[in-house]
Parts: sequence; structure tokens; C-alpha cells
Amino acid sequence: MIAEIARREFTVRARTKSWRVVTGLLVVLTVGLVVAAAVIDGGSDDGRREVTVAIGAGADPGLGALLDDPTRSRFDVTLVESSGDPEADLDDGEVDVVVDGDTLVWRDSADPELSLVLQQAIGALAAVERGRALGIGSNDVASLLTPATVGERVLDDDESDGVGAGAGVVAMILTFVGIQAYGSLMTLGVVEEKSSRVVEVLLSQVRARDLLAGKLIGIGAMAVLQLVVVLVGAVVALVVTDTVDVSRPVVAAIPLVVVTFSAGFVLYAVLFALAGSLVSRQEDAQQVMLPVMAPLFVGYILGFEAAASPDSLASRIGSLVPFTSPFVLPVRVAAGSAGAGEVAVALVLLVAAMAGAWILAGRIYELTLLRMGSRIPIRDAFGLLRRNP
Repeated sequence: MIAEIARREFTVRARTKSWRVVTGLLVVLTVGLVVAAAVIDGGSDDGRREVTVAIGAGADPGLGALLDDPTRSRFDVTLVESSGDPEADLDDGEVDVVVDGDTLVWRDSADPELSLVLQQAIGALAAVERGRALGIGSNDVASLLTPATVGERVLDDDESDGVGAGAGVVAMILTFVGIQAYGSLMTLGVVEEKSSRVVEVLLSQVRARDLLAGKLIGIGAMAVLQLVVVLVGAVVALVVTDTVDVSRPVVAAIPLVVVTFSAGFVLYAVLFALAGSLVSRQEDAQQVMLPVMAPLFVGYILGFEAAASPDSLASRIGSLVPFTSPFVLPVRVAAGSAGAGEVAVALVLLVAAMAGAWILAGRIYELTLLRMGSRIPIRDAFGLLRRNP
């Protein structure tokens, strides 16, 4: 019976135009952000500059070939012949520098970086000439002048951290929106069934706990499917555009997002269903949802805190508390700040809270589902639990 209820919830709601439109918009928005980042990155300054160098008659003839080598500098050098008058060459503004023999002639002020490249090139050619005079071949001189290869290793890569934090924030926002939207759907669905008296017919055929389980599975499957579709779209866009180098923590955070989202949804959805069972009118639904929304917003705020300071005390606590860990933990993992031990403890606590909510809130849901009329205060609901253990 639970499977039939879940199938009904999923098929009826997933066939709605609004669900398909929202899912499509989320995919388009996410993929669009990735593509836009790729376009901006592709059109931005990649560090190379275009310069025009006029070579005078007194310059070494090999200077042109040496400057034309793109591996020697981050300049794209265009070589032109000097007219013999450096001032005339520089007047039209198209030439950046004139090499007049061993002198560099600039229009307004020297470009230190370009000047260094030109001086190194002129010095290398002069060294080759001196080597020839001493009987040393040009290849041997070039070998002596070849700089040693020096590797670099960055211990704290700010760019990788930024990519991880950004990916974590996107996942956190998707989690927040998904739990809030589908949790509210749980509340409104329960209230709708109570106000229309459909719940009385349903409970004549199925137990209240089975009805709740079917709703959780059906609506939860919709939420997880939507999240997975959006994440797959984002990953495909990243791979196709090759926008950034996706770090290992970001890759590890993707399945974690699905796990924490699923567990977080069950935790909150049970509470949303409980809130719906306390009222019989749609007008009262928003009011009873406010206490459930409060920890959602706390987790949302802590998620941004984790993106900015993943190792702060607030972020560490937020990643362990079950009501906020679905939002904070993936951000810290994507940023590479949460170890395997922290992740394991956070998941155990989240699953334990999910089970506790199912037992406690689910029991209150059973006791209040058939109570019609005015809103049931939460204190009275717990009183029913004490009288009906």
C-alpha cells in the first residue's frame, strides 16, 4: 500500500506542468551560469599582451626570430621594420617600442616587463656573438643560457578553494529551495486532504503511518530527481565548457549533496507533515509552518558562513547539528575543510535525528490527523502523545 501511495504522489505531481517548468528552468539557469562563466573566462585577459616592436637597421638580425618565440614571454609580439626614425615610428601610436641598435626607444615611458624581455633577448644574442668569438658554438651558448626548470607547488590554492566554496554554495541553495518547496508541499497536501475530508476515506483503507511514508517516498523522489537532474546538467556543462579545474573535494561533495538532501528532506518533511496535521484550513497552514522554517533559515545563513570561513566554530557546529548539516556540511566538504571523521559523525547524527523525527513526529501525526476544527496547539499535541503512548 505504501508503494501505491508513493507512486500516486509521484506520478500525479510530476506530471504537472509547473513541476516540469520549474525543473527545466533550474537546469537552464544552472547550465547558463556555467556557460556564461566559460564565455567570460574565454573572453577575459589570459595574461598575454599584444605588442608591436619596430626593429632598426642596427639591431641584431636574429632578434626578430627570438622575440617571435611565444614560449619566451607572455607577449604576442608583432615585428615591423623601423623607418630609421624612432620618433616617426612612435608618433602614430601603433608601435610600442623601437629597437635602435642596443637602445630601446619608448614613446612616453618604458614598459618594465617588455623592457626586461627585450633586454634578455638582446643579451642572449650578444652572448652568442661573444661565444662565437671564443670558439664556442651557438648551441652550446644557448644551452648555457637556458634557465633551469623550477617547479611550483601551492599549499593553499585560493582559486581551488574559491571554486569549491562556489560549488558548495550552489548545492546549499538547491538544498534549501528543495526542502522548503517540497516540505511546504507536504504541509499543504495534508491540510488539503483534511479540509476536503479525503483523509477520512484514505484512513479507512490505510494506516496513518503508511500514508505518511507513502507521501514521504513519493514527494521525496520528486525532490531528489529534480536535484539530480540539475546537478547532472551542471556537471555536464562544466565538462563540456572546461571552465574550471574541478577539484577532488568538489567531486566528492556531489554524492554527499544527494545523501544529505535526502536525509534532510525526510527530517524536515515529517515535521512539515506534522504541522499540516495540526490545522484543517489552508489559511492556517503558513502559520504552523513558521516553526519548521526557522531552522531552515538558520542552516541557510550558516551555509554562507561556511563558504566564507569553512573552519570557523560556527561552521563546524553547523555541519554537525542535524537541522543545519544538510546545508553546511556539503559546503565544507566542497571547500576541502571537512575530514572523513567529521562527515561520518555528521551523517550518523543526521540519520539518528531523521529516525527520531519519524518516531516522535510521526506518532503525533497519527493522533492529530483526524482532528478537525480549530488549530491544535503543539502543547496539546504532545499531551495527546503522553495520553496515547
